[in-house]
Amino acid sequence: MPGDLKSLLEQINDDGRARTPLSRLNFLRNVASDEDLARFFSELLIQTAEAKHTNEWAGLETFLEEWEDWTLARVAADGTFPEVKATPWTPLRKTVDQARIALITSGGLYLEGQEPFELSNDPTYREIPRGTRQEHIRVAHHGYDIAGPLEDMNCLLPLARLEELEAEGVVGSLAPTNYGFNGSIPEMRNLERWPHEVADKLRQEQVDAVLLTPA
Repeated sequence: MPGDLKSLLEQINDDGRARTPLSRLNFLRNVASDEDLARFFSELLIQTAEAKHTNEWAGLETFLEEWEDWTLARVAADGTFPEVKATPWTPLRKTVDQARIALITSGGLYLEGQEPFELSNDPTYREIPRGTRQEHIRVAHHGYDIAGPLEDMNCLLPLARLEELEAEGVVGSLAPTNYGFNGSIPEMRNLERWPHEVADKLRQEQVDAVLLTPA
């Protein structure tokens, strides 16, 4: 048994069974004080006992939703975000059936043999070529249930689907190189380098448009 509540939460979050149900509470151990965690577990025990006694579960559901909202708000408040005065827009100068499309996902996908992502504040990326097979895909991310892309990477990086659309003439072509990132980056200053680096590589491969798939 862990000796403190943060260790307990870390152990719970590392349990594969708990990953999806606790996805919105995943960062609680990082943003909550010891007093916050004690209040959370104390109230959770009371709410659960009352719900079992009365067979009324709405209060417990509301309690968990309030803590989920609190956790996400704290994560956002602790993050750093660049000032964006206007959203740049580049019109597509080709029809989709003539365009070369690249795929980028923030779901933590990388190839077997590549360095795994750090689970937080990792601004690096991994190159994933077209034609990659499912058995070569690995996932490093703690913000969602990774069982989905481990079973079928196309839910986050639809390489096979885009190759099918290419064969059908719906898109011009799928880019030779596609990219995986880990989207758990609360420190936005860490992202100052990679957009320019990846953009240069996309231009070198004459990519016309990018399909972004967040986790």
